[in-house]
Amino acid sequence: VPPTLESASEGYVGIVMVNEASLNDYRTADTWVNIAEHILAVGTQTEYTINVTAKDNMSGVFEAIGEANIGNVVSLTITGSINSYDIITFNNKMTNLRNLDLGNARMVACNYEYRSGFHTEDDIVGSQMFYGQKKYCSVILPCGVKEIGQLAFAECINLKTVIMQEGLKIIKYNSFNGCTKLENVVFPRGLEEIQGNAFTSCKGLKR
Repeated sequence: VPPTLESASEGYVGIVMVNEASLNDYRTADTWVNIAEHILAVGTQTEYTINVTAKDNMSGVFEAIGEANIGNVVSLTITGSINSYDIITFNNKMTNLRNLDLGNARMVACNYEYRSGFHTEDDIVGSQMFYGQKKYCSVILPCGVKEIGQLAFAECINLKTVIMQEGLKIIKYNSFNGCTKLENVVFPRGLEEIQGNAFTSCKGLKR
């Protein structure tokens, strides 16, 4: 019988690993059911490294990992190219994704919207791209990115580490506003402008 879970607040980012034989018991227990999607079986593959090519009508990331495994991904490293469809997969399909490494991937244009009014453009981390995503703990931005858009990571309240790549020129207004747990940011050489309130409320920022 699963022990009583005292509390699990909104934005819970823990991953609970249990024996496979007990998996269903935990996921259906009264005090655990609200975090059922964050309970995985011991031995489940949670780290993935994939090479993908951005597609015109679906997510190459989703296709590469498969529907059966998409909710098990905790750490993801990608090479190749990604677009709006993949951003939607990261944000909406990968419920346990915590660490996202796009350091050897490129952001490419796509007319499909990752959020109402916004779609991917070449070498830009777009406005509101990861806005309000409470699950992310660390992100390495794509290579070649020249701009981080407004509110791109705003209110990502569990984000602790961001690594930016060479070639980045501008961080726009409010990009990381409200990232209250942000501690480490690696800025690249050649960064030309950080606009107003880009790091407001980032009280834990160390570097």
